[in-house]
Amino acid sequence: MRMAVLCELCGKSEAIYECSECGAKICDDCTKEVSYEEYHPGIE
Repeated sequence: MRMAVLCELCGKSEAIYECSECGAKICDDCTKEVSYEEYHPGIE
């Protein structure tokens, strides 16, 4: 049986994701998906 790993940010919930940048184990509540658009001056 696998032990639950707690979220490294809040420490309250079970970590189900891993940050692709730093490798931190995080729960669903602390997970935020960041999206951005690339900006090119002069191109619309």
